[in-house]
Amino acid sequence: MRANLSLLGVAFIATTLSAASVHAQGWLADRSRAEGSGIRLGNFELHPGVGAEGGYDSNVFLSENPQDSPVLRIAPHLYLQTLGAERSGDAGPPPVEFKAGVSGSLKHYFETQAGTNIGAGQDAKLTLRPGAIVTFELSEEFKRNIDPFTDPGVQIPDTVPDPDDPPVEETPADSDLSFARDQLSLGARAQLGTPGGVFKAGLGYKFAIDHFEADEFAANRANSHTVSGDTSWEFFPKTALFWDGSVTRNNFINSTDELSLDEMAMEPSLRNDSTTTKTRLGLNGGLTARVGFTLAGGYGAGFFDAGDGFEAVLAQAEIRWRPEETILWSFGYDRETTSSYQGNFVRMDRIKTGTQLMLGGIVVIQGRVELAFLNFGVDPELGERDDMQFLATLSGEYRLVDWFAITAEANYWQNFTDFVYVNELGEEDAAKYKRFEGWLGVRAFL
Repeated sequence: MRANLSLLGVAFIATTLSAASVHAQGWLADRSRAEGSGIRLGNFELHPGVGAEGGYDSNVFLSENPQDSPVLRIAPHLYLQTLGAERSGDAGPPPVEFKAGVSGSLKHYFETQAGTNIGAGQDAKLTLRPGAIVTFELSEEFKRNIDPFTDPGVQIPDTVPDPDDPPVEETPADSDLSFARDQLSLGARAQLGTPGGVFKAGLGYKFAIDHFEADEFAANRANSHTVSGDTSWEFFPKTALFWDGSVTRNNFINSTDELSLDEMAMEPSLRNDSTTTKTRLGLNGGLTARVGFTLAGGYGAGFFDAGDGFEAVLAQAEIRWRPEETILWSFGYDRETTSSYQGNFVRMDRIKTGTQLMLGGIVVIQGRVELAFLNFGVDPELGERDDMQFLATLSGEYRLVDWFAITAEANYWQNFTDFVYVNELGEEDAAKYKRFEGWLGVRAFL
């Protein structure tokens, strides 16, 4: 049934749609746009702001049988940082840099069971001795996402029911099932570089918690440990050779450790702990003053405590063209393999293009189109699956004055697949869906 397995939709959004920030106002996804001139508080700058939008969502629950609704969205934010370059002048980098912020997102759906939900975001980063030969960074980030990703009117079993067990009552249509997902990460990084920054090498560690608040999705609660490294060598003024790599241990609180394939088929909602490793080598730079590029290739592998693992070639290719200082266009291709909620992993090939324009210093327009092809590893219960996803997003902002703007946004995405879920009662639910969002509003910021 969709409710049990289409948590997969969460992974789709996280991996293939995150760059377009389709669930958050554009200025929250891009802090440089969210911040105005700021308010000076001693050696710090304070940047408050709030936005309010009315919109329409054609498919709130990402279903083949969509439920639409008008939506109200309100998003305040408050950012604090050490003085920026404009206020610090030519004093050079300070011995300590600090940035922190909090944001919220209240969403009210007028015509579905989704009701009113409150999301939140918070982050902080402390940099010791920025620009020095040895630099240290400490970072922390918290996100609470509340967007629906499945049908709330269906009971979600933890396992396939035993025929001898009493029947499970279905959740009523006015269920208050929570879709809230809390993600917390804590990181540390050390960097060694030459005085001019020609060569840099870094080593980092991150601990992350992924928590689904509803007990119905408890099988997906997890934590992870990641050790990462990176180097870059700038051998031309605008071109650098880079390498990055990581090893991640992902632990599910409810996993299928030490279960056979037959036992896994009887526990489809449980997850497998894993160790994944990735490494890339590439070039990032400029062909001319107006044309830039990124070209990288690498290797990834996943080792799971039960079920199939993976080996994959990783790739990234992108070209960027800036015909004018206020216009940027990019076109690229990614090949990636990530963990999945169906089977152990999903392979993704993605073609993407995007543009950014600023007109007259008061109008900002951003657009993005992506086409992704996904292939899932074998699931012991459901078998193989191939999907194609299409995303198009367009946003604009007109600044009436330095601290007040009118905003507009439109998003469309569609999942094409022949895959069909079949529950224990033999009922079918197609995994394909399409969705449109449109928004119009205002925001004030300092």
